Amino acid sequence: MRAELRKSYTKLREEGAPFLAYRILDAVVDSTFPVAAAFHRAVAVQREELRSSGYQSDLGELRALKLDLERLSRLAKPLHRLLTKLIDDKDALLGDRYNSFVRDAVDNVEELQDDFNALLRECEVLDDEFERLVAALGDAAAERLSLIRISEPTRPERIGDGGVCLEKKRGG
Repeated sequence: MRAELRKSYTKLREEGAPFLAYRILDAVVDSTFPVAAAFHRAVAVQREELRSSGYQSDLGELRALKLDLERLSRLAKPLHRLLTKLIDDKDALLGDRYNSFVRDAVDNVEELQDDFNALLRECEVLDDEFERLVAALGDAAAERLSLIRISEPTRPERIGDGGVCLEKKRGG
């Protein structure tokens, strides 16, 4: 855009401030697509890493991704409201002439919000899978420990069998 502004005869100069405002907003929206693509890749890497390691990996990276996605989702909301306001407001800076362009930008922001929400759900699914596995492993460990305790009594005068204690007779 700067290069276009430096030239004396470009559409950007001829159209004036409304077109410049639209182009800036469009550039902001377009710059978020590579960010969304990077998050898609990062979540896919985390999914693969967690599942291939049997959920032995640390969830720190996944939870950091989730926080970043929540922030991006919150940032997209005011941009969506601004673009919608520009379309709805008849006295707005852009006027009716650029409404079709701004509608495209609104559609793109909505698509981004959908992407961010889908990625957030994927992070939550992975987090839930991890927590369920940890709980299942904890239950299995507790069960093994309880079986060990029943089968290997620590008091020689009592023998435990399935929760029933029998006392040994002394002296004979």
